[in-house]
Amino acid sequence: MKFEEIKELLQYTDKESKIYMPNEIFDDLKGAIKNSPHLTFAYSYIYLVHWLYRYAKYLNSKSIITNEHIKEILGYNAKTKGLDYLIKKNGLLDQLEYTMTTNDIPLHWNFDKFEGLTFTTLQETIEEEMKNSHLLTKGEILQTYQIPRKYNIKFPVKAFYRNEKEDEGTFFEISNTHCIPFEVFMYCMNNDDIGTTGFYLYSYIKRMNDFHKDGWDVSIEKMIDSTGLPEKTLLRYLDQLKKYRMIEAIHNQKYFCLAMNLNDRKANTYHAKEFRHFTDQPQEYQKIKVVLVEEYQKEQEEKYIKVWGKKANIDLAELPY
Repeated sequence: MKFEEIKELLQYTDKESKIYMPNEIFDDLKGAIKNSPHLTFAYSYIYLVHWLYRYAKYLNSKSIITNEHIKEILGYNAKTKGLDYLIKKNGLLDQLEYTMTTNDIPLHWNFDKFEGLTFTTLQETIEEEMKNSHLLTKGEILQTYQIPRKYNIKFPVKAFYRNEKEDEGTFFEISNTHCIPFEVFMYCMNNDDIGTTGFYLYSYIKRMNDFHKDGWDVSIEKMIDSTGLPEKTLLRYLDQLKKYRMIEAIHNQKYFCLAMNLNDRKANTYHAKEFRHFTDQPQEYQKIKVVLVEEYQKEQEEKYIKVWGKKANIDLAELPY
């Protein structure tokens, strides 16, 4: 779905940008979902239902947001059934206690310095209206909001209850979280080259940048293990994120060669960039120079001669420089 379509459907305003996600979500999802497109869909789905609840967007002046809408926002056909095991009532995300299926919909939110963040929900409103007018039935009140009787939403569990030791969720306590602006989410969903997988990978790098302020130094092998993305998928989306200026990768060695000693190889440093730096069209970026084995070995031999004043009597690949 396009950026402006999402913005219009959800009645987004620039005061509704911030949403905080629990850092443990990556390990929790990676441990439970081995299919990488489903893994990245699940993260993006949980992100979106957190946002929908936080800003009371399930019901707005444009529409009633359903799972069909959410699938379309995330780049899937509304009738796609292959994802339903994740998002249905008592589905995997409910079982993991990241979501809970409920018909108690947030209608409004409020924040003040005394009570903090509070929500007015549908059930509270129904009880109050029935108390004030004994003639109204629950069905009649639902009709005034134009809500179907079987309409359910997802309650974002971690936003309210982080775990047994921490009563307050990410709506109230933001330690050990990462914040991804909603503009970034809409940008990713708007771009077929990025989508949910690009959004997931950007969010992971952003989360790691919170721990490593000077950039995340990581090898491709380690990033594969950390993110749960297969190598081809990871490399493809790293390339796209770089092209659209969503991330920057700093090369810490002047070239790469397959013959290089493992101890001489240095991991790239990754930075997630802010939304204002993103581009609408893919851009060229500087890639690390790849050197042929023969060129590399010749350079190593020249270094050896410079140091020792003679050629090595060993295989070039075993040279100590």
